[in-house]
Amino acid sequence: VEAEVTLPEDATIRYRHNLAFHGAIYQAAHNRYLMKSLQALNDAIALLGPTTMAVEGRFADAHDEHRRIVAAIAAQDGDKAECEARAHVGRALDLRRRMRGAAGGEPADQAPR
Repeated sequence: VEAEVTLPEDATIRYRHNLAFHGAIYQAAHNRYLMKSLQALNDAIALLGPTTMAVEGRFADAHDEHRRIVAAIAAQDGDKAECEARAHVGRALDLRRRMRGAAGGEPADQAPR
């Protein structure tokens, strides 16, 4: 997480770092079913177009969200880590829906769930 502040303002580099961060969390969970499911989800998301990391302000927001997730994990507070992770995913999903709507895809209020 500390390395995030040193990354260049390049959406592709930030996207790759984000994947690595999430991958590290998945591996730390030692849950192969979770890893398989999330890899399939990541593959599907990659087909949706530009990364959310290209949206102004998203990387800074994601960095704060990542810090809160890691802090909860370090404190061995599973409930807090889950809550923070769900909020993180929810915000990314909301942004992805807005991006699709702005790009002429499905309207934000009718995006798939």
